[in-house]
Amino acid sequence: MGYRYYDVNRNGMRVGRQVPSLRLHGLWLEGLGFAVGGKVRITMANGALLITAVPVASPPVAKKRRRFKVAP
Repeated sequence: MGYRYYDVNRNGMRVGRQVPSLRLHGLWLEGLGFAVGGKVRITMANGALLITAVPVASPPVAKKRRRFKVAP
């Protein structure tokens, strides 16, 4: 577990505060269903974090248009 500094603006002054930081990266995430640019759901309970990949809904498939011949 690392840390980062979180800037807080108090009365026009910036005050740095250490906050816990967690960064995950690697191809193993892709194997678990996490995609670049994908959304995640984070659930917290009893000191544990559950990070779940949110499935992306496929866009609807466009129907083929019928072409009608114009009668002469």
